[in-house]
Amino acid sequence: MPLYMQTGNKQDLFWKEDEVPFKKRNNILVGASEPIDYMSLGNLILKAFKYKPKFIGQIDAETGEEVTFQQMREKSVKLALWLQKLGIKQNDVITICTNNQMQVSSPLLASIYLNAVVNIWDTKYLADPIRFLYFLLENHPDIIFVDDENFMRVRVMLRCTRIHYGITDLPRIISLGNKTQKNDASLDSILDSEFDQFEVDKFTCTKNIANSTAIVIFSSNTTNFPGDARISYEAFLSPSNEQTPIMKSNDVGLWYGSINWTHNLLLTIRAIFWYVTAIKLSRDCTEENLSQIVEKYKVTWVFLESNICNKLSNTDVLKKYDVSSLKQVLFGDTTIRREVHEGLIQSLPNVSIIQVYGLSETGVIAYQRNTGKIGSSGYVSKNVQLMFVDLKTRKPVGSNTCGEIWCQTPSSIVLSDRIKMIESEYDRKRTSEGWYYTGDVGYFDEDGDIFVIGKSREIIKYRDFIIPSTKIEEVLLRHPAVSKAAVVAVTDIIDGNHPKAFVIKEPGGKVTKKELMKFVEDNMDSSCILRGGLHFLNAEMPYLPNGKVDRLLLLNMPREAE
Repeated sequence: MPLYMQTGNKQDLFWKEDEVPFKKRNNILVGASEPIDYMSLGNLILKAFKYKPKFIGQIDAETGEEVTFQQMREKSVKLALWLQKLGIKQNDVITICTNNQMQVSSPLLASIYLNAVVNIWDTKYLADPIRFLYFLLENHPDIIFVDDENFMRVRVMLRCTRIHYGITDLPRIISLGNKTQKNDASLDSILDSEFDQFEVDKFTCTKNIANSTAIVIFSSNTTNFPGDARISYEAFLSPSNEQTPIMKSNDVGLWYGSINWTHNLLLTIRAIFWYVTAIKLSRDCTEENLSQIVEKYKVTWVFLESNICNKLSNTDVLKKYDVSSLKQVLFGDTTIRREVHEGLIQSLPNVSIIQVYGLSETGVIAYQRNTGKIGSSGYVSKNVQLMFVDLKTRKPVGSNTCGEIWCQTPSSIVLSDRIKMIESEYDRKRTSEGWYYTGDVGYFDEDGDIFVIGKSREIIKYRDFIIPSTKIEEVLLRHPAVSKAAVVAVTDIIDGNHPKAFVIKEPGGKVTKKELMKFVEDNMDSSCILRGGLHFLNAEMPYLPNGKVDRLLLLNMPREAE
Protein backbone atom coordinates (compact mmCIF):
# COMPACT_ATOMS: atom_id res chain seq x y z
CA MET A 1 0.00 0.00 0.00
CA PRO A 2 1.29 3.51 -0.78
CA LEU A 3 3.13 5.20 2.08
CA TYR A 4 0.75 8.16 2.33
CA MET A 5 -2.13 5.73 2.97
CA GLN A 6 -0.41 3.81 5.80
CA THR A 7 -2.28 4.38 9.06
CA GLY A 8 -1.01 1.60 11.29
CA ASN A 9 2.33 0.11 12.23
CA LYS A 10 4.59 -0.21 9.18
CA GLN A 11 6.70 -2.95 10.74
CA ASP A 12 4.78 -5.57 8.72
CA LEU A 13 6.85 -4.46 5.73
CA PHE A 14 9.98 -5.83 7.34
CA TRP A 15 10.88 -9.45 7.92
CA LYS A 16 11.92 -10.51 11.40
CA GLU A 17 14.70 -13.08 11.47
CA ASP A 18 12.88 -15.38 13.89
CA GLU A 19 9.86 -15.61 11.57
CA VAL A 20 9.44 -18.17 8.79
CA PRO A 21 7.79 -16.27 5.91
CA PHE A 22 6.20 -19.35 4.30
CA LYS A 23 4.47 -22.66 4.99
CA LYS A 24 4.87 -26.02 3.27
CA ARG A 25 1.80 -27.99 2.23
CA ASN A 26 2.12 -31.22 0.22
CA ASN A 27 5.51 -30.15 -1.14
CA ILE A 28 4.13 -26.73 -2.12
CA LEU A 29 5.82 -23.63 -0.68
CA VAL A 30 3.13 -21.13 0.32
CA GLY A 31 4.14 -17.54 0.96
CA ALA A 32 2.60 -15.51 3.77
CA SER A 33 -0.89 -14.32 2.89
CA GLU A 34 -1.79 -10.64 2.76
CA PRO A 35 -5.04 -9.30 1.29
CA ILE A 36 -4.86 -6.94 -1.68
CA ASP A 37 -7.10 -3.93 -1.15
CA TYR A 38 -7.03 -2.75 -4.77
CA MET A 39 -7.78 0.87 -5.56
CA SER A 40 -7.51 2.47 -8.99
CA LEU A 41 -3.79 2.69 -9.75
CA GLY A 42 -3.96 5.95 -11.69
CA ASN A 43 -5.84 7.83 -8.98
CA LEU A 44 -3.44 6.53 -6.31
CA ILE A 45 -0.51 7.93 -8.30
CA LEU A 46 -2.17 11.34 -8.61
CA LYS A 47 -2.98 11.38 -4.87
CA ALA A 48 0.66 10.59 -4.07
CA PHE A 49 1.80 13.51 -6.25
CA LYS A 50 -0.64 15.91 -4.58
CA TYR A 51 0.28 14.77 -1.06
CA LYS A 52 3.88 16.03 -1.40
CA PRO A 53 4.02 18.28 -4.47
CA LYS A 54 7.47 19.71 -3.66
CA PHE A 55 9.14 16.33 -3.22
CA ILE A 56 12.03 15.73 -5.65
CA GLY A 57 10.83 12.70 -7.59
CA GLN A 58 13.64 12.39 -10.14
CA ILE A 59 17.17 13.65 -10.71
CA ASP A 60 19.07 13.40 -13.99
CA ALA A 61 22.51 12.09 -12.97
CA GLU A 62 24.20 13.63 -16.04
CA THR A 63 22.72 17.15 -15.92
CA GLY A 64 21.67 17.46 -12.28
CA GLU A 65 18.15 18.49 -13.36
CA GLU A 66 15.55 17.90 -10.64
CA VAL A 67 11.85 17.24 -11.19
CA THR A 68 9.27 17.60 -8.42
CA PHE A 69 6.10 15.58 -7.94
CA GLN A 70 4.13 18.68 -8.94
CA GLN A 71 5.97 18.82 -12.26
CA MET A 72 5.59 15.07 -12.82
CA ARG A 73 1.85 15.33 -12.17
CA GLU A 74 1.33 18.30 -14.48
CA LYS A 75 3.35 16.81 -17.34
CA SER A 76 1.64 13.42 -17.17
CA VAL A 77 -1.85 14.93 -16.83
CA LYS A 78 -1.30 17.36 -19.72
CA LEU A 79 -0.16 14.49 -21.91
CA ALA A 80 -3.20 12.43 -20.86
CA LEU A 81 -5.50 15.32 -21.81
CA TRP A 82 -3.73 15.69 -25.17
CA LEU A 83 -4.08 11.94 -25.82
CA GLN A 84 -7.78 12.09 -24.92
CA LYS A 85 -8.33 14.84 -27.49
CA LEU A 86 -6.51 12.66 -30.01
CA GLY A 87 -9.10 9.94 -29.35
CA ILE A 88 -7.00 7.60 -27.19
CA LYS A 89 -9.25 5.57 -24.93
CA GLN A 90 -9.37 2.44 -22.78
CA ASN A 91 -7.48 -0.55 -24.26
CA ASP A 92 -5.83 1.48 -27.02
CA VAL A 93 -2.12 0.64 -27.27
CA ILE A 94 0.65 3.13 -26.48
CA THR A 95 4.18 1.93 -27.29
CA ILE A 96 7.18 3.34 -25.40
CA CYS A 97 10.68 2.70 -26.73
CA THR A 98 13.49 4.50 -24.95
CA ASN A 99 16.37 4.24 -22.51
CA ASN A 100 16.27 5.13 -18.79
CA GLN A 101 15.49 8.84 -19.11
CA MET A 102 13.30 11.14 -17.01
CA GLN A 103 10.79 11.85 -19.80
CA VAL A 104 9.62 8.24 -19.90
CA SER A 105 7.39 8.69 -16.85
CA SER A 106 5.01 11.03 -18.72
CA PRO A 107 3.71 8.60 -21.39
CA LEU A 108 3.78 5.70 -18.91
CA LEU A 109 1.65 7.51 -16.33
CA ALA A 110 -0.63 9.18 -18.89
CA SER A 111 -1.44 5.77 -20.37
CA ILE A 112 -2.24 4.36 -16.91
CA TYR A 113 -4.54 7.33 -16.22
CA LEU A 114 -6.50 6.57 -19.42
CA ASN A 115 -6.56 2.78 -18.99
CA ALA A 116 -4.65 2.46 -22.25
CA VAL A 117 -2.36 -0.56 -22.63
CA VAL A 118 1.34 0.31 -22.41
CA ASN A 119 3.42 -1.74 -24.85
CA ILE A 120 7.13 -1.49 -23.99
CA TRP A 121 9.85 -2.10 -26.57
CA ASP A 122 13.55 -2.31 -25.95
CA THR A 123 15.58 -0.04 -28.24
CA LYS A 124 17.44 -3.19 -29.34
CA TYR A 125 14.35 -4.13 -31.35
CA LEU A 126 15.11 -1.27 -33.71
CA ALA A 127 18.37 -2.80 -34.93
CA ASP A 128 16.40 -5.55 -36.70
CA PRO A 129 13.76 -4.39 -39.25
CA ILE A 130 12.10 -7.84 -39.26
CA ARG A 131 11.74 -7.84 -35.49
CA PHE A 132 10.43 -4.26 -35.61
CA LEU A 133 7.79 -5.30 -38.15
CA TYR A 134 6.87 -8.33 -36.06
CA PHE A 135 6.20 -6.26 -32.94
CA LEU A 136 4.38 -3.61 -34.95
CA LEU A 137 1.95 -6.16 -36.41
CA GLU A 138 1.70 -8.16 -33.17
CA ASN A 139 0.78 -5.21 -30.92
CA HIS A 140 -0.88 -2.70 -33.29
CA PRO A 141 0.13 0.44 -31.35
CA ASP A 142 -1.86 3.64 -31.86
CA ILE A 143 1.10 5.84 -30.86
CA ILE A 144 4.83 5.20 -30.48
CA PHE A 145 6.87 7.33 -28.06
CA VAL A 146 10.56 7.02 -28.91
CA ASP A 147 13.74 8.78 -27.80
CA ASP A 148 15.58 11.32 -29.97
CA GLU A 149 18.34 8.88 -30.81
CA ASN A 150 15.96 6.43 -32.48
CA PHE A 151 13.25 8.79 -33.74
CA MET A 152 14.42 8.96 -37.36
CA ARG A 153 15.06 5.21 -37.51
CA VAL A 154 11.47 4.48 -36.45
CA ARG A 155 10.17 7.10 -38.85
CA VAL A 156 12.04 5.51 -41.76
CA MET A 157 10.94 1.98 -40.85
CA LEU A 158 7.30 3.06 -40.63
CA ARG A 159 7.61 4.67 -44.05
CA CYS A 160 9.18 1.48 -45.47
CA THR A 161 6.37 -0.57 -43.93
CA ARG A 162 3.82 1.59 -45.72
CA ILE A 163 5.64 1.39 -49.07
CA HIS A 164 6.72 -2.27 -49.12
CA TYR A 165 3.79 -3.92 -47.33
CA GLY A 166 0.96 -1.58 -48.24
CA ILE A 167 0.02 -1.06 -44.60
CA THR A 168 -1.61 2.33 -44.23
CA ASP A 169 -3.01 2.14 -40.69
CA LEU A 170 0.27 2.98 -38.98
CA PRO A 171 0.85 4.56 -35.56
CA ARG A 172 1.71 8.17 -34.93
CA ILE A 173 5.27 8.69 -33.73
CA ILE A 174 6.19 11.16 -30.98
CA SER A 175 9.71 12.08 -29.96
CA LEU A 176 10.51 12.10 -26.25
CA GLY A 177 12.77 15.06 -26.92
CA ASN A 178 12.52 17.81 -29.50
CA LYS A 179 14.26 16.46 -32.63
CA THR A 180 11.39 16.23 -35.10
CA GLN A 181 10.56 16.94 -38.71
CA LYS A 182 7.79 19.22 -39.93
CA ASN A 183 4.33 17.95 -38.91
CA ASP A 184 5.86 15.58 -36.33
CA ALA A 185 5.07 15.97 -32.64
CA SER A 186 7.50 15.96 -29.75
CA LEU A 187 6.71 15.59 -26.07
CA ASP A 188 8.22 19.02 -25.41
CA SER A 189 6.00 20.69 -28.02
CA ILE A 190 2.91 18.95 -26.63
CA LEU A 191 3.62 20.02 -23.05
CA ASP A 192 4.44 23.57 -24.16
CA SER A 193 1.04 24.01 -25.82
CA GLU A 194 -1.81 25.74 -24.01
CA PHE A 195 -3.86 23.83 -21.45
CA ASP A 196 -6.74 24.89 -19.23
CA GLN A 197 -5.17 24.85 -15.75
CA PHE A 198 -8.57 24.14 -14.16
CA GLU A 199 -8.88 21.06 -16.39
CA VAL A 200 -5.38 19.93 -15.37
CA ASP A 201 -6.05 20.39 -11.64
CA LYS A 202 -9.43 18.61 -11.70
CA PHE A 203 -8.34 15.71 -13.90
CA THR A 204 -9.47 12.26 -12.74
CA CYS A 205 -8.48 8.90 -14.14
CA THR A 206 -10.45 6.26 -15.93
CA LYS A 207 -11.02 3.59 -13.28
CA ASN A 208 -8.59 0.69 -13.66
CA ILE A 209 -9.89 -2.88 -13.38
CA ALA A 210 -7.53 -4.79 -11.08
CA ASN A 211 -6.89 -7.87 -13.21
CA SER A 212 -7.03 -6.25 -16.64
CA THR A 213 -3.88 -5.73 -18.72
CA ALA A 214 -1.90 -2.59 -17.92
CA ILE A 215 1.42 -3.48 -19.57
CA VAL A 216 2.45 -5.69 -22.47
CA ILE A 217 6.16 -6.41 -22.26
CA PHE A 218 8.72 -8.69 -23.88
CA SER A 219 8.62 -12.10 -22.19
CA SER A 220 11.66 -13.19 -20.19
CA ASN A 221 10.90 -16.76 -21.35
CA THR A 222 11.55 -15.91 -25.00
CA THR A 223 13.96 -17.69 -27.29
CA ASN A 224 13.39 -15.74 -30.54
CA PHE A 225 10.02 -14.26 -31.62
CA PRO A 226 7.78 -14.46 -28.57
CA GLY A 227 4.34 -14.19 -27.25
CA ASP A 228 3.96 -11.28 -24.87
CA ALA A 229 4.03 -11.08 -21.09
CA ARG A 230 1.04 -9.21 -19.68
CA ILE A 231 1.13 -7.32 -16.40
CA SER A 232 -2.08 -6.36 -14.60
CA TYR A 233 -2.86 -3.12 -12.77
CA GLU A 234 -3.11 -5.15 -9.57
CA ALA A 235 0.54 -6.24 -9.93
CA PHE A 236 1.74 -2.75 -8.99
CA LEU A 237 0.00 -3.00 -5.59
CA SER A 238 0.57 -6.70 -4.99
CA PRO A 239 2.39 -7.52 -1.70
CA SER A 240 4.62 -9.92 -3.65
CA ASN A 241 6.06 -6.96 -5.57
CA GLU A 242 6.16 -4.46 -2.70
CA GLN A 243 8.74 -6.11 -0.45
CA THR A 244 11.97 -5.70 -2.36
CA PRO A 245 13.79 -3.45 -2.06
CA ILE A 246 12.59 -2.25 1.32
CA MET A 247 11.71 1.40 0.69
CA LYS A 248 11.53 4.24 3.19
CA SER A 249 10.42 7.82 2.68
CA ASN A 250 13.28 10.04 1.45
CA ASP A 251 15.35 7.10 0.22
CA VAL A 252 17.38 7.64 -2.94
CA GLY A 253 17.10 4.77 -5.42
CA LEU A 254 19.16 3.96 -8.49
CA TRP A 255 18.54 1.47 -11.26
CA TYR A 256 19.92 1.17 -14.76
CA GLY A 257 18.17 0.08 -17.92
CA SER A 258 14.77 1.03 -19.28
CA ILE A 259 11.28 0.09 -18.16
CA ASN A 260 11.33 -2.89 -20.53
CA TRP A 261 12.81 -4.76 -17.53
CA THR A 262 9.92 -5.63 -15.19
CA HIS A 263 11.81 -4.73 -12.00
CA ASN A 264 12.48 -1.23 -13.35
CA LEU A 265 8.83 -0.81 -14.26
CA LEU A 266 7.70 -1.78 -10.75
CA LEU A 267 10.36 0.42 -9.15
CA THR A 268 9.21 3.44 -11.19
CA ILE A 269 5.72 3.25 -9.66
CA ARG A 270 6.76 2.13 -6.18
CA ALA A 271 9.21 5.04 -5.87
CA ILE A 272 6.26 7.42 -6.32
CA PHE A 273 4.19 5.73 -3.62
CA TRP A 274 7.07 5.64 -1.12
CA TYR A 275 8.51 9.11 -1.80
CA VAL A 276 11.81 7.80 -3.06
CA THR A 277 13.96 10.04 -5.25
CA ALA A 278 14.87 8.12 -8.42
CA ILE A 279 18.26 8.83 -10.00
CA LYS A 280 17.95 8.55 -13.78
CA LEU A 281 20.86 7.75 -16.08
CA SER A 282 20.48 6.97 -19.78
CA ARG A 283 24.06 5.72 -20.18
CA ASP A 284 25.13 2.14 -19.52
CA CYS A 285 26.30 1.29 -16.03
CA THR A 286 30.02 1.21 -15.31
CA GLU A 287 31.74 0.58 -12.00
CA GLU A 288 33.00 4.17 -12.06
CA ASN A 289 29.75 6.03 -12.75
CA LEU A 290 27.88 3.80 -10.30
CA SER A 291 30.30 4.67 -7.49
CA GLN A 292 30.28 8.37 -8.42
CA ILE A 293 26.48 8.54 -8.38
CA VAL A 294 26.18 6.71 -5.05
CA GLU A 295 28.63 9.17 -3.48
CA LYS A 296 27.17 12.33 -5.05
CA TYR A 297 23.48 11.64 -4.42
CA LYS A 298 23.79 9.51 -1.24
CA VAL A 299 22.02 6.57 -2.87
CA THR A 300 20.49 4.18 -0.32
CA TRP A 301 19.70 1.24 -2.59
CA VAL A 302 20.58 0.14 -6.10
CA PHE A 303 19.07 -2.53 -8.35
CA LEU A 304 21.64 -3.98 -10.76
CA GLU A 305 21.87 -6.53 -13.52
CA SER A 306 24.06 -9.53 -12.75
CA ASN A 307 26.79 -8.58 -15.22
CA ILE A 308 27.43 -5.37 -13.26
CA CYS A 309 27.78 -7.41 -10.06
CA ASN A 310 30.45 -9.43 -11.86
CA LYS A 311 32.36 -6.25 -12.71
CA LEU A 312 32.04 -4.76 -9.22
CA SER A 313 33.49 -7.86 -7.60
CA ASN A 314 36.62 -7.63 -9.79
CA THR A 315 37.53 -4.02 -9.09
CA ASP A 316 38.65 -1.79 -6.22
CA VAL A 317 36.75 1.22 -7.55
CA LEU A 318 34.31 1.18 -4.60
CA LYS A 319 37.22 1.98 -2.27
CA LYS A 320 37.83 5.29 -4.08
CA TYR A 321 34.41 6.70 -3.19
CA ASP A 322 32.25 7.25 -0.13
CA VAL A 323 29.45 4.70 -0.57
CA SER A 324 28.49 4.62 3.11
CA SER A 325 24.91 5.72 2.31
CA LEU A 326 24.30 2.43 0.50
CA LYS A 327 22.13 -0.06 2.44
CA GLN A 328 20.97 -2.54 -0.21
CA VAL A 329 22.38 -3.91 -3.47
CA LEU A 330 19.87 -6.04 -5.34
CA PHE A 331 20.15 -8.08 -8.51
CA GLY A 332 17.50 -10.11 -10.22
CA ASP A 333 18.09 -11.29 -13.77
CA THR A 334 20.35 -14.34 -13.27
CA THR A 335 22.19 -15.96 -10.39
CA ILE A 336 25.72 -14.65 -9.94
CA ARG A 337 28.75 -16.86 -9.40
CA ARG A 338 29.71 -17.81 -5.85
CA GLU A 339 33.01 -15.91 -5.95
CA VAL A 340 31.21 -12.81 -7.27
CA HIS A 341 28.62 -12.95 -4.48
CA GLU A 342 31.31 -13.45 -1.85
CA GLY A 343 33.36 -10.62 -3.35
CA LEU A 344 30.43 -8.19 -3.07
CA ILE A 345 29.84 -9.15 0.55
CA GLN A 346 33.51 -8.50 1.34
CA SER A 347 33.60 -5.20 -0.59
CA LEU A 348 30.36 -3.95 0.99
CA PRO A 349 30.29 -5.46 4.51
CA ASN A 350 27.60 -3.06 5.77
CA VAL A 351 25.31 -3.54 2.77
CA SER A 352 22.67 -6.24 2.28
CA ILE A 353 23.44 -8.12 -0.95
CA ILE A 354 20.05 -9.43 -2.07
CA GLN A 355 19.13 -11.79 -4.88
CA VAL A 356 15.62 -11.52 -6.33
CA TYR A 357 13.86 -14.11 -8.48
CA GLY A 358 11.09 -13.00 -10.79
CA LEU A 359 9.78 -13.03 -14.35
CA SER A 360 8.04 -10.55 -16.63
CA GLU A 361 4.86 -12.63 -16.38
CA THR A 362 4.83 -13.07 -12.61
CA GLY A 363 6.63 -10.20 -10.94
CA VAL A 364 8.69 -11.11 -7.86
CA ILE A 365 8.50 -14.82 -7.02
CA ALA A 366 11.12 -15.04 -4.26
CA TYR A 367 13.80 -12.87 -2.68
CA GLN A 368 16.40 -12.81 0.07
CA ARG A 369 15.27 -10.83 3.11
CA ASN A 370 18.88 -9.70 3.69
CA THR A 371 22.30 -11.13 2.85
CA GLY A 372 21.57 -14.85 2.81
CA LYS A 373 22.87 -18.14 1.47
CA ILE A 374 25.19 -17.83 -1.51
CA GLY A 375 23.33 -18.81 -4.68
CA SER A 376 19.93 -18.74 -3.02
CA SER A 377 17.00 -16.65 -4.24
CA GLY A 378 15.68 -16.55 -0.70
CA TYR A 379 12.15 -17.40 0.37
CA VAL A 380 8.89 -17.34 -1.55
CA SER A 381 7.16 -13.93 -1.70
CA LYS A 382 3.87 -12.99 -0.07
CA ASN A 383 0.77 -14.40 -1.80
CA VAL A 384 2.95 -16.61 -4.01
CA GLN A 385 2.93 -20.40 -4.13
CA LEU A 386 5.71 -22.54 -5.59
CA MET A 387 5.97 -26.16 -6.57
CA PHE A 388 8.84 -28.10 -8.10
CA VAL A 389 7.72 -30.71 -10.64
CA ASP A 390 9.67 -33.89 -11.43
CA LEU A 391 10.96 -33.78 -15.01
CA LYS A 392 9.69 -37.31 -15.74
CA THR A 393 6.72 -38.12 -13.48
CA ARG A 394 5.33 -34.53 -13.67
CA LYS A 395 4.45 -34.71 -9.95
CA PRO A 396 5.58 -32.30 -7.17
CA VAL A 397 8.85 -33.18 -5.43
CA GLY A 398 10.19 -32.38 -1.97
CA SER A 399 13.29 -30.60 -0.71
CA ASN A 400 16.71 -30.99 -2.34
CA THR A 401 15.19 -32.58 -5.45
CA CYS A 402 15.56 -30.87 -8.81
CA GLY A 403 12.39 -30.03 -10.72
CA GLU A 404 10.64 -27.55 -12.99
CA ILE A 405 9.48 -24.45 -11.13
CA TRP A 406 5.75 -23.67 -11.25
CA CYS A 407 4.16 -20.75 -9.42
CA GLN A 408 0.91 -19.02 -8.60
CA THR A 409 1.09 -15.25 -8.18
CA PRO A 410 -1.51 -12.49 -8.06
CA SER A 411 0.40 -10.70 -10.83
CA SER A 412 0.27 -13.18 -13.69
CA ILE A 413 -2.23 -13.17 -16.53
CA VAL A 414 -2.14 -16.64 -18.12
CA LEU A 415 -3.70 -16.74 -21.58
CA SER A 416 -6.12 -19.63 -22.16
CA ASP A 417 -4.46 -20.75 -25.41
CA ARG A 418 -1.35 -21.73 -23.40
CA ILE A 419 -3.27 -24.66 -21.90
CA LYS A 420 -3.71 -26.25 -25.33
CA MET A 421 0.08 -26.24 -25.88
CA ILE A 422 0.85 -28.36 -22.78
CA GLU A 423 1.15 -32.11 -23.34
CA SER A 424 1.08 -33.61 -19.83
CA GLU A 425 -2.35 -34.17 -18.25
CA TYR A 426 -0.88 -33.13 -14.87
CA ASP A 427 0.47 -29.92 -16.39
CA ARG A 428 -2.82 -29.06 -18.14
CA LYS A 429 -4.67 -29.48 -14.85
CA ARG A 430 -2.11 -27.31 -13.04
CA THR A 431 -2.38 -24.59 -15.66
CA SER A 432 -6.18 -24.59 -15.54
CA GLU A 433 -5.91 -24.09 -11.75
CA GLY A 434 -3.84 -20.94 -12.21
CA TRP A 435 -0.32 -22.38 -12.01
CA TYR A 436 2.29 -20.86 -14.31
CA TYR A 437 5.32 -22.71 -15.65
CA THR A 438 8.31 -20.42 -15.23
CA GLY A 439 10.53 -22.26 -17.69
CA ASP A 440 13.12 -22.63 -14.92
CA VAL A 441 14.60 -25.64 -13.17
CA GLY A 442 15.68 -25.58 -9.52
CA TYR A 443 15.06 -26.90 -6.03
CA PHE A 444 14.40 -25.80 -2.45
CA ASP A 445 16.46 -26.93 0.52
CA GLU A 446 15.37 -28.11 3.96
CA ASP A 447 15.15 -24.48 5.17
CA GLY A 448 12.91 -23.44 2.29
CA ASP A 449 15.60 -21.45 0.47
CA ILE A 450 15.00 -21.50 -3.27
CA PHE A 451 17.80 -22.21 -5.73
CA VAL A 452 17.29 -21.56 -9.44
CA ILE A 453 19.62 -23.66 -11.59
CA GLY A 454 18.65 -22.24 -14.97
CA LYS A 455 16.18 -22.30 -17.83
CA SER A 456 14.77 -25.71 -18.70
CA ARG A 457 15.61 -25.16 -22.37
CA GLU A 458 19.23 -24.47 -21.36
CA ILE A 459 19.55 -27.71 -19.43
CA ILE A 460 21.82 -30.27 -21.10
CA LYS A 461 20.59 -33.85 -20.68
CA TYR A 462 23.67 -36.04 -21.04
CA ARG A 463 22.74 -39.69 -20.50
CA ASP A 464 21.13 -39.67 -17.03
CA PHE A 465 22.78 -36.40 -16.00
CA ILE A 466 21.07 -32.99 -15.90
CA ILE A 467 23.71 -30.33 -16.56
CA PRO A 468 22.90 -26.60 -16.28
CA SER A 469 24.66 -24.78 -19.11
CA THR A 470 25.22 -21.87 -16.71
CA LYS A 471 27.49 -23.99 -14.51
CA ILE A 472 29.85 -24.70 -17.41
CA GLU A 473 29.71 -21.02 -18.39
CA GLU A 474 30.69 -20.04 -14.84
CA VAL A 475 33.78 -22.25 -15.00
CA LEU A 476 34.80 -20.86 -18.41
CA LEU A 477 34.42 -17.30 -17.10
CA ARG A 478 36.88 -18.03 -14.31
CA HIS A 479 39.66 -18.31 -16.89
CA PRO A 480 41.50 -14.96 -17.14
CA ALA A 481 41.53 -15.05 -20.96
CA VAL A 482 37.73 -15.45 -21.26
CA SER A 483 35.49 -12.39 -21.55
CA LYS A 484 32.14 -14.02 -22.37
CA ALA A 485 30.93 -17.59 -22.68
CA ALA A 486 27.74 -19.39 -23.67
CA VAL A 487 27.07 -23.12 -23.71
CA VAL A 488 24.40 -24.88 -25.77
CA ALA A 489 23.22 -28.46 -26.13
CA VAL A 490 23.90 -30.29 -29.39
CA THR A 491 22.14 -33.54 -30.18
CA ASP A 492 23.96 -36.86 -29.93
CA ILE A 493 22.17 -40.05 -31.00
CA ILE A 494 23.76 -42.11 -28.21
CA ASP A 495 24.10 -39.75 -25.23
CA GLY A 496 21.14 -37.43 -25.87
CA ASN A 497 22.99 -34.10 -25.59
CA HIS A 498 26.58 -32.89 -25.58
CA PRO A 499 27.62 -29.44 -24.33
CA LYS A 500 29.18 -27.07 -26.88
CA ALA A 501 30.80 -23.78 -25.82
CA PHE A 502 31.12 -20.43 -27.60
CA VAL A 503 33.73 -18.08 -26.17
CA ILE A 504 34.83 -14.48 -26.66
CA LYS A 505 38.36 -13.83 -25.45
CA GLU A 506 39.47 -10.85 -23.41
CA PRO A 507 41.38 -8.25 -25.47
CA GLY A 508 44.89 -9.64 -25.73
CA GLY A 509 43.80 -12.88 -24.08
CA LYS A 510 45.82 -15.89 -25.15
CA VAL A 511 44.36 -19.35 -24.77
CA THR A 512 43.79 -22.25 -27.13
CA LYS A 513 40.67 -24.31 -27.63
CA LYS A 514 42.36 -27.39 -26.18
CA GLU A 515 43.52 -25.46 -23.11
CA LEU A 516 40.00 -24.23 -22.35
CA MET A 517 38.45 -27.64 -22.87
CA LYS A 518 41.05 -29.09 -20.51
CA PHE A 519 40.29 -26.27 -18.03
CA VAL A 520 36.63 -27.34 -17.94
CA GLU A 521 37.56 -31.01 -17.66
CA ASP A 522 39.89 -30.31 -14.72
CA ASN A 523 37.34 -28.21 -12.82
CA MET A 524 34.10 -30.11 -13.39
CA ASP A 525 32.60 -33.57 -13.29
CA SER A 526 33.28 -35.80 -16.30
CA SER A 527 29.66 -35.41 -17.44
CA CYS A 528 30.38 -31.72 -18.15
CA ILE A 529 33.24 -32.29 -20.60
CA LEU A 530 32.73 -30.21 -23.74
CA ARG A 531 32.06 -33.22 -25.95
CA GLY A 532 30.28 -30.98 -28.46
CA GLY A 533 33.38 -28.83 -28.89
CA LEU A 534 34.40 -25.23 -28.27
CA HIS A 535 34.51 -22.28 -30.68
CA PHE A 536 35.95 -18.77 -30.39
CA LEU A 537 33.66 -16.06 -31.79
CA ASN A 538 34.85 -13.23 -34.02
CA ALA A 539 31.83 -11.06 -33.20
CA GLU A 540 29.90 -9.92 -30.13
CA MET A 541 27.72 -12.40 -28.29
CA PRO A 542 24.17 -12.22 -29.77
CA TYR A 543 21.45 -11.14 -27.34
CA LEU A 544 17.68 -11.11 -27.37
CA PRO A 545 15.92 -7.87 -26.36
CA ASN A 546 15.24 -9.41 -22.93
CA GLY A 547 18.99 -9.56 -22.30
CA LYS A 548 19.29 -13.33 -22.71
CA VAL A 549 21.82 -14.87 -25.09
CA ASP A 550 20.22 -15.73 -28.44
CA ARG A 551 21.29 -19.37 -28.45
CA LEU A 552 19.67 -20.16 -31.80
CA LEU A 553 21.54 -17.37 -33.56
CA LEU A 554 24.71 -18.35 -31.72
CA LEU A 555 25.06 -21.55 -33.75
CA ASN A 556 25.43 -19.50 -36.96
CA MET A 557 27.83 -16.85 -35.64
CA PRO A 558 31.18 -16.25 -37.41
CA ARG A 559 34.01 -18.10 -35.68
CA GLU A 560 37.77 -18.01 -35.62
CA ALA A 561 39.47 -20.36 -38.06
CA GLU A 562 39.82 -23.76 -36.44
